[in-house]
Order: sequence, then structure tokens, then C-alpha cells
Amino acid sequence: MLLKAVRCPTFLILLTCLVLNGCSTGQSRVWVDEKASLENYTVFQVRPFFNATGGPLKGEILTALTALLTEQLEDKGFPVARTSQASTGVLIVQSRVVIYRGCQLVKGTASTGLATPGAANTSTATVKSTCTVQTQLLDKTTGKIIVEIFTTKVVGACYTDQKTEQWLFKVLAKDIANKVAEIMKV
Repeated sequence: MLLKAVRCPTFLILLTCLVLNGCSTGQSRVWVDEKASLENYTVFQVRPFFNATGGPLKGEILTALTALLTEQLEDKGFPVARTSQASTGVLIVQSRVVIYRGCQLVKGTASTGLATPGAANTSTATVKSTCTVQTQLLDKTTGKIIVEIFTTKVVGACYTDQKTEQWLFKVLAKDIANKVAEIMKV
């Protein structure tokens, strides 16, 4: 059966894409203030991402995430304010990186399914990058949190840190923008 699947061009293309680009996993968790009406908000103001990992994090990672999220929101048709002049109808998008682990070797055991970081030369070892982001949408006038989104993404099969970071950050930004669109009913 596997031999027939390997001969199938579609299977080979899918397998190649997974190996070259990796897999991304993780579901976002969303909380929305039930008392808030989202229809009064007409513009977003994206604040720079900040590091809440408790450890060092390259500034270019935070800059890249901010730019990608802004781009994704604009691609969804949301107006994004470049300045902070407008005050009514503005939702501030405030995001913090809570967990970030660049390319690292992770070993797992078939019996437990648990994964632990570390250098182990085993057939179950894989290379993964992980990032968890907490995003809050705040009313600019009151500062009240209207929406909170927790997004975790894991990307595997990376070959270089830079390529993996770019893929991971694009997936994260797209997922956050998709959740915002769902919430705003666009």
C-alpha cells in the first residue's frame, strides 16, 4: 500500500512540501468580552510586539512579528492606523511573545508521546520551533480589554533558523489575523 502511495505524484508533492516547509500546529484560544459591541470599532492600531518570555529575544523577531501582523490585518481589509491621532472607534492590538524556542532538537518516546528538549541521537528525534503569543484588543479610549487571543504554533522540519523563523512568524500572524476577522465577523 505504501509503495503505491509513494508512486503517486500528489503524495510525493505533499510529502515534499511538508519536508521543505514543515508542519504548523496549534489552535488559538479566544476570549471576547460579552458586554462589548465590536461594531463601533473602525480602525486598528498595532503596537510593537514585546518580549514577555523572561529571557533574551532578538529585537528583529519582535519587529518582524509586528510588521507581519499589520500586513495580515490589512490583507483582511482592516484599516490600520500608522499614527495614534484617532481616539474613537480604535482597537489597539497589543501582543507579547510569551514563549519562543528557535530550532531545537526534541526527542520523544513512542510509548509516552512526551517530548523533551535535548541532544539525543534517536530515531524519534525531530527539530522544531515553537512560539506562543498573547494578543489583546483594547479599547483605545478606556484601555479595557475587549478580546484576548492566545496563539501557539509549532513548526517542524526546519533547515535553517532564519527560514523557520520566517515560516513560524508568517503562520502566527496569519492565524491571529484570521481570529480577529472571525471575531469582527468579516
